[in-house]
Amino acid sequence: MEELGPPQGVDLKTRYEELALGLVPCARLEYDMSLIIQPCCDTCGMSLSSPQERQDIDGFLFELESVLRSYNRRLSSVAVRETLDNRQSDRLATLLKLREAADLSALSNHLGGDVIDFLQEFLAASNSQG
Repeated sequence: MEELGPPQGVDLKTRYEELALGLVPCARLEYDMSLIIQPCCDTCGMSLSSPQERQDIDGFLFELESVLRSYNRRLSSVAVRETLDNRQSDRLATLLKLREAADLSALSNHLGGDVIDFLQEFLAASNSQG
């Protein structure tokens, strides 16, 4: 969302796509394997603890959570400023209703088109007034 400012860190979309390309689910069902006999899948060769892939995924998730926290702080800061300046009272009321439905830190779990449209309008109006 452009209204929240420039993107943080590296391009997470590209990193996600790269990770997704490298993670192809194995067709073999886990209960068909005997790890006592062989410590890795004889179909794809992956072990249960493939450290490099796990580190890449954990690193991506950590960075994603960090970016979402940063965006949440920015959005919260705008909302506080608008409240203190007594501006956008209708939009603030809607934002607080959204807050009641989903904690702002968890709002990213509910980013459907309507919520994104509302947040873009809210932030754009704040930028034009501020």
